[in-house]
Amino acid sequence: MLELVISELVKRAGERAKRREERLRAIKEGRQEESDQAQS
Repeated sequence: MLELVISELVKRAGERAKRREERLRAIKEGRQEESDQAQS
């Protein structure tokens, strides 16, 4: 039972980390696009 709870927490933490990385990448790419537009 405890193992099941732990594996669920680990899985959720992994999904959260993945979403955070994707959001950070999107923000970084968005800023990159803005700076490219400002230069031209």
